[in-house]
Amino acid sequence: MIEHNEHIDDLIGLVLTGQAADEVKSELQLWIEKDPSNAAYFRQMQALMAGAAASWDVTSIDVDAAWKRVENASVPGGRVMDIKRRNRLRWQYAVAAVAAGLLFTVFLFTGTPGNVEFAIHTKQEIVRDTLPGDLIATVNKNSNLQFEYNEKTGNRKAKLSGEAHFWVKHNPEKEFIIETQDVLIKDIGTVFNVQSYVGSDSILVSVSEGVVQFYSSIDEGVEISAGQVGIYVKSQKKFELKSVENEDQFENASGYADRQFRFRNTAISKVLERINEAYNERLELQHESMGNCRIIASFSDEDIDVIVGVIAESMGWKVSKSGSTYTFDGQGCE
Repeated sequence: MIEHNEHIDDLIGLVLTGQAADEVKSELQLWIEKDPSNAAYFRQMQALMAGAAASWDVTSIDVDAAWKRVENASVPGGRVMDIKRRNRLRWQYAVAAVAAGLLFTVFLFTGTPGNVEFAIHTKQEIVRDTLPGDLIATVNKNSNLQFEYNEKTGNRKAKLSGEAHFWVKHNPEKEFIIETQDVLIKDIGTVFNVQSYVGSDSILVSVSEGVVQFYSSIDEGVEISAGQVGIYVKSQKKFELKSVENEDQFENASGYADRQFRFRNTAISKVLERINEAYNERLELQHESMGNCRIIASFSDEDIDVIVGVIAESMGWKVSKSGSTYTFDGQGCE
């Protein structure tokens, strides 16, 4: 059970911004060690603030006001007051940066007794987070993920709009189901990616490891194994199953999450599209016809300069850089 209040949020904010004295650090350490959920909550805030560092001016925090609240609420011996679980949204210390234009937000809900709920909303940032129940989620840009964890049963539920990649430590006694629009995805022990944008007629589920069940309340759907992609065509209310090996348009679907790419005689236009999804830098072509050229290459979480160099060398192109944009120039293909 997560035991926290505004006092704890202030302690976390002071520690993570380097403003905490030793006694504050000691008090927070006692709280973290008191319960595994407390430690998970602290890691959540730590990850959020680390990801927001580039776009958040920490001087916007009212440190003096926070210190005053800490001093007034301190308990002799450095122990934390017992606070009952409250069924309302908790404003996180780190999320104060939203008002200043933060690119993503992570909220924690206390939820009903026994439940912990998270919501991750992204705009122009990819967010990777460890969630309760042995699960790692990477949420792509312009996506929303709501996640609920039942501390008693270990069951996990999620609602997704947009795209997210999941790594799940499977336990047959602990259910994990994702709801997106009119369909459901049930984990059977796996690593998989879900693409579900409201404006698209298709919902795609591609599996890297293990198996998932892709279905709806009125259709048993399809079972998707590693190397396969499940497709739900919304206009036809129909499920399809295809092999990624035979459908290169579905290859590297999770590249934005793991930066693992394999291009097999792939059009450069498609290569750049996938790379641009995963990196903050942008790769562009000087001439549209260059996008028709094809390349065979593999990248495993490489630095963007390495990827740019391999493409330029392989194609015999020149490359220039302006800010965070790389532009290739050279002969195109028909």
